Amino acid sequence: MNEHDILARLGLFIRKGFLDAPLCEEIRAEMASHPSEAGYVKTADRGDFVDESLRRASLAQMPEGYAYMVRDRLDELRTDLEAFFNLRLESQEKPQFLLYETGGHYAPHRDVPAEPSERRARIEGRLISIVVFLNSQAGPHPYSGGELIFYGLSSDPRWKDYGLPLEAEPGLLVAFRSDTLHEVSPVTGGRRYTIATWFY
Repeated sequence: MNEHDILARLGLFIRKGFLDAPLCEEIRAEMASHPSEAGYVKTADRGDFVDESLRRASLAQMPEGYAYMVRDRLDELRTDLEAFFNLRLESQEKPQFLLYETGGHYAPHRDVPAEPSERRARIEGRLISIVVFLNSQAGPHPYSGGELIFYGLSSDPRWKDYGLPLEAEPGLLVAFRSDTLHEVSPVTGGRRYTIATWFY
């Protein structure tokens, strides 16, 4: 049993080859050639803000066609996701095309707030988080560090604080419940390219 099989048994939905290698290459090139802005942190009580101590990443300003393409492909996967997580998924958030340069990271967090707020922010409705890798630590355009690490996947209290990293590969999709604690460890070299979005 490989690492991906183990993580799937612990509740992660993993789909290899969600995007093929040429398309990953095309999207990476587009991301590198377009302007980007600082990645923000979304909260229910404070809205959106930039705090590089929590999240240091850039959002590439991509042509709309790429966002529509990703959303259409995820719609084709919706039935499989609903069956895996035993949830009804109604809509998607616009995909984010994310660049993590050396030093980039995202501190341990959940994609939904721990406590409901009076503002009823949209992120409170997130059910499933999606990450698609466009490169990896090996192969073309590699990076080092930048692991996507999950916490609390096992109910065994001995594993409560132990992080389980997911081995990235170009085109790999991982989906997980949005209340799962996870982080992106600091990138120590190269540039990490991913797409992130959420189902409601």
